[in-house]
Amino acid sequence: MKKVITTVGTSIISNYRKGGGTKLDSYEKYLNESFKNWEEDYSISMKKTLKDWMKKVKEEDISAEIKSLLKIKKEEDCCLEVYLITTDTVASNLCAQLIAEYFKEKKDDCIEVKYNPKTSNIKGLQIENRKKFVQQGLPNLINKISRIVNGYYDNVIFNITGGYKGVIPYLTIMAAVNGSSIKYIFEESNELITIPSLPLKIDEEVFSKYYFQLTRLEEGIGDYSKVKNEEFVAYSELEGKGLVEWDGKYAFLSPIGQIFFNRYRDRYFTFYCTKEIWEQIHKEEDILRIIKTKFYSEENRESKTEDKGNGHKKVYDDGNNCNRIFYFVENGNIYIYKVFSRDHDKYEQYIRTVKFEDEKQKTLKYAESHKIEKEREKNV
Repeated sequence: MKKVITTVGTSIISNYRKGGGTKLDSYEKYLNESFKNWEEDYSISMKKTLKDWMKKVKEEDISAEIKSLLKIKKEEDCCLEVYLITTDTVASNLCAQLIAEYFKEKKDDCIEVKYNPKTSNIKGLQIENRKKFVQQGLPNLINKISRIVNGYYDNVIFNITGGYKGVIPYLTIMAAVNGSSIKYIFEESNELITIPSLPLKIDEEVFSKYYFQLTRLEEGIGDYSKVKNEEFVAYSELEGKGLVEWDGKYAFLSPIGQIFFNRYRDRYFTFYCTKEIWEQIHKEEDILRIIKTKFYSEENRESKTEDKGNGHKKVYDDGNNCNRIFYFVENGNIYIYKVFSRDHDKYEQYIRTVKFEDEKQKTLKYAESHKIEKEREKNV
């Protein structure tokens, strides 16, 4: 099975109108409104009108999204797990609902469509306000896709047939840097165009070198001119690589920067520790293995984190063994300040005699960023 990221436009509505349909004319203004203004009564009426029309036309003439998905299924000769991604408009979400219901009613066992109006809708993804589009819409789109894919891009197809044309360059780059293929229906034709995965080499050093600055940009920096003056070399280099968007005061990670930074984090786990702890991690094979395979995952990490007392509230307990990782989170970054893998008595003594606050201050003062390449089983 392959995952298909499918952006949703309004071709169902456009095709309905091309066929002479006029019953939606009174909803014109409403269709262009933000999804937050969704009215269920209106949607029921519009969906009935469009569903009645959909039953009368050929399958491939209903919408660009439906036509492209059917062709992708045939070309790939496998089942598809389809994720519909909508813009922040009523029209796009109305069409997504119709597409999802169409395949559900069709009972096609090889096309499973996933759409949830609460999570599929991308806030800020609209074309009325460029600043909102760049600062909110695109980052939300990129991060949404990253969560769906969860680091496994090998079996992912980007279907860019529908949706805003303004997102195509960013989705193309996102697919290219992660080794995914891109598919779309060429204009009004029936031809499916495929752009295969491209072997691109990414300069990863900048993301390792300026990890802390990149995380700050991701959150947004209010007084950027002041911050840049304090770390001029770092932010100047990031600007030179197109990773910073700045509106004169507020700075944030550019959409392109978000794509590359997400890719970097999909591959590497970055954390902070002292030189002493870094060397110890590499001496203890079990600890290194745990960090590579389990600890890097927030879900796995939190599920095995326990409060051991004396201020040590975040201790990764690997279970029926002596492997323990002491850590804390500061400004969204992980700091590892102690590890144990063999001597349980020393571990117990450490908890009783060493206070967390003392370890935290020492770690914050001397820690440096380090990265470890993740190891995980690939999705089948």
